[in-house]
Amino acid sequence: EKEIPNPNNLLFSFDAPKIESYISYLIGNGSIVTVFGMNYHNPVLVTIGGVECHFPNSTDSNTTTCFLPKFDSDFETPEDGNLTIHILVGGQTTESDIFVFNEAQRNDPPPASKMKWLIPAIVIPCFLALLCAVAVTIILVKRHKKMKALRKMFKN
Repeated sequence: EKEIPNPNNLLFSFDAPKIESYISYLIGNGSIVTVFGMNYHNPVLVTIGGVECHFPNSTDSNTTTCFLPKFDSDFETPEDGNLTIHILVGGQTTESDIFVFNEAQRNDPPPASKMKWLIPAIVIPCFLALLCAVAVTIILVKRHKKMKALRKMFKN
């Protein structure tokens, strides 16, 4: 990699990024989030509620857009329901607790929790049906034995 000469040792610095507002649109597996503020440029890193936003892109110095995947089903939301938006640009960070959590941004619970009720709902009726079948079989076998005994008695 070729180094660019800097004979005057010029140093560049940028103002820290600032967050002013955001908009969020729900889509299939998450949300498209656009954060408005100041001093954004690429590369940029965005996290919301501790979850990394995918494909962050600063379209201009005032706008950054990214894809926020759905939160885990066991994700615990703060009492006020607001999550922290955290932005890292050029080694400088800013954050703001303005992202309002929406339950639609949460993944469905894992199938195991649905199975919790599905298994007893299948097993109990099957067990009861089996019990009824055994009881009917016992009654029919006893009746058959009595009929056989009565036929034997009347034949002799």
